[in-house]
Amino acid sequence: MARSIPSQFNYLDEDLDENETLIRDTLKLSIENWAKFRYAINIGIDSSVLSAEITIDDKIKQAYRELGKSHYEVVTSLGNTHLAFLDAEKHQYKRGHILFTKPVKEFYFHIGILLDNLARLIYLINHPKAAKEYDKRGFVRHYLDWGQVRQSEFATKQFYNQFFDDLQVVEILNIRNNLAHNWFPIPMKDENNIQILPLEIRNSRNYLWPFEERTEFDEKYKNWVPVICMLQNDLGYIDRFQSNLFGQLIINIYQFEKNNNVIIN
Repeated sequence: MARSIPSQFNYLDEDLDENETLIRDTLKLSIENWAKFRYAINIGIDSSVLSAEITIDDKIKQAYRELGKSHYEVVTSLGNTHLAFLDAEKHQYKRGHILFTKPVKEFYFHIGILLDNLARLIYLINHPKAAKEYDKRGFVRHYLDWGQVRQSEFATKQFYNQFFDDLQVVEILNIRNNLAHNWFPIPMKDENNIQILPLEIRNSRNYLWPFEERTEFDEKYKNWVPVICMLQNDLGYIDRFQSNLFGQLIINIYQFEKNNNVIIN
């Protein structure tokens, strides 16, 4: 079995690096389950902690180290999301200014990175061929994102369906994908010196132009909310979401050992 998490485990006492410490002690994000996962996989940076009855394949060692890489990327992306929120909050009264729109975009980009790495952890731990599965691009584990893992099939996928089907996460990813691929930024306007946006953007793949498309714009966008309020809600939600998902990952760590015939010491 993976390292057993002590009943008296206190994530506040863990020796973390400066980034992890800032996220835990200054930003005060919900990283207790992340820290437990980190403990259970023995951080994931040194494959010498793996033991087996036969010589361990280098691909399995690589997959183990990727548990470490991806879980670290999740927590730093969570921290970056919070920092982007603070930056947006600082500049929220600059209507249409890049000092405001830049951190709003970065906020959703960092959440996207967080989700993609959570998906990779789900795949690495649960898919029986994760360490060695290969296609024309290379190792599949190097190219996976949230959507690809969501569409894949494996025996323990049932434990994660609640996460993949989460409606608020679907909306968050829709915004991230629009900001990454769309030609026009999120529709915003000023109301009483507060930047507001329409909730309809959360379920749309086309952001309308408030000029020649003005009539359609007014008909489609009716539920306007402060940008900062939406960001704050999504930040709190994704913080709880990643914590709950790490709780499930901890339960399934044994699958990584079973699939690869190794023990994490």
